[in-house]
Amino acid sequence: MTKADMRKEPRIARARKATLLIADQSVACVIQDLSMSGFLIMCTRPAFVGDVLELRCELYTGRVLNCKIQVRRDAGDMCLGTEIVEVTDAGRRLCREFLEEHYSDRLKFG
Repeated sequence: MTKADMRKEPRIARARKATLLIADQSVACVIQDLSMSGFLIMCTRPAFVGDVLELRCELYTGRVLNCKIQVRRDAGDMCLGTEIVEVTDAGRRLCREFLEEHYSDRLKFG
């Protein structure tokens, strides 16, 4: 069984610009892939396993996901594997909508 098979949920590879709050500084980053439970994030500023960070990402024009994430692993190449540890119900719905839309696109063309 591969690591991808062991994940709780499928991840969707959709790059999105985002902002992390690291040590009280806003840092630009890119979400490489996402699921309902977390993200793979590329960031040029170091963060460490266990750090809890604030994430802001505009998934749709004018519709922003704000949540807190915890760094779960250093994925190498400036990438962090993260888990969502705090999100509002509205944020959860927005994330689900985005994932369902892009997952259905993948099924149509994949």
